[in-house]
Amino acid sequence: MAVFGPESFVGKSGRVFEIRNCDPSWVDLFIPFQETIAAETTHTLMVVGRPPAVERVERMWREWLEQPVNLALAVLDDRGHMVGHAIFMPSRSDDHPWTRHVGRFAMMLVREVWGEGLGKALLMILENHAKKTGIHRIEAEVRVKNERGVRLYLNAGFKIEGTREKAAWINGQFEDEYTIAKWVE
Repeated sequence: MAVFGPESFVGKSGRVFEIRNCDPSWVDLFIPFQETIAAETTHTLMVVGRPPAVERVERMWREWLEQPVNLALAVLDDRGHMVGHAIFMPSRSDDHPWTRHVGRFAMMLVREVWGEGLGKALLMILENHAKKTGIHRIEAEVRVKNERGVRLYLNAGFKIEGTREKAAWINGQFEDEYTIAKWVE
């Protein structure tokens, strides 16, 4: 995993956050974060009552330490609680020569810190990381109903390339997702 931080970030409200690599020993911070995310929004893959296995998260973060393109970031507040998480990885795990220029990302922030500017800051970190590792196309999916997320990505220069119709089944209803991407030099 690429090394990042720790780096301080001052939010729009004046709150100070720390952005840094996820450490495998921090799994105990991730589980309550995941539970909060799952309870607050359906815009992620986190589901109430279905926390990820601690061993799986710890193993993933440990394995990622060995991969130069992978990046797993944690955002910690001034109490030491995880309030954000972002991951970046190659689009394919086999380093295919035709697609090695493509990276994928995902990120989550707890509602308490929405509007602080952390989403934009994380996107800038991911974009700079992509440039350093030879990735020129960054892509992700975002639920159409996630208006704040869609606005963030469009303002950051991402383009909506298509719609994945009925990509998710949430609370008895199908939801569409946009495929978004950005080209970085």
